[in-house]
Amino acid sequence: PNYISNYLYITGIDDPELDNQTQIQIYPNPGIGIFTITGTKGTMKIYNVTGKLIYTAGITMDEHTIDISKYANGVYMVTLQTQNSTYSKRLVIAH
Repeated sequence: PNYISNYLYITGIDDPELDNQTQIQIYPNPGIGIFTITGTKGTMKIYNVTGKLIYTAGITMDEHTIDISKYANGVYMVTLQTQNSTYSKRLVIAH
């Protein structure tokens, strides 16, 4: 039998918004709770592993330092909302 193959192979994604996400940096990560965020301006929210909002701030400069050292060791999720996109990064506190 003759079979016609109609497969589409995707080898990568070319999306400028995804490229912009790599420009957002959070350091040091892991850290003791004092972090610097660079690369964007907007609204930042930090959530714990249960999804509870523990920190929010408006970022108006290209570099912003936060102190969340009062929170327990663990993994947190940072979301950065800009005019055009929302970015998410993992943040680790290790005292």
